[in-house]
Amino acid sequence: MHKEIQTIYLDSAAMMNDVHAGLSSGKKDSEYYHEGEPLTIRLDTIRQLRKETSADGSMSYYRLRVSDDYHDDILVSKEQGEKIKATLLKENEPIAKELNILSTVIRNLYELLRARLH
Repeated sequence: MHKEIQTIYLDSAAMMNDVHAGLSSGKKDSEYYHEGEPLTIRLDTIRQLRKETSADGSMSYYRLRVSDDYHDDILVSKEQGEKIKATLLKENEPIAKELNILSTVIRNLYELLRARLH
């Protein structure tokens, strides 16, 4: 199953510029998060969905872990994360159960083969 999501990102360059210029006092971390490009992703590629907050607690968001490299993580808003979570937790669809089992088996085979090659 595919879903279009609206991503967000932390503008760390602007944050560091403000810190070095002394302009960061009084600004909340949430001011440095901006909307990114919309993405269409396969929901079965999400390995973990984790709720996080910014350092000063001014913003909550979800981190979608899609690979072993944290640089590939996708940040989405709290509302978007809740919708994805609800979609992932649907257990009434038999096709979703079968796809979940199949993707788990394939992922396990991939990890086994990767371990044997190293």
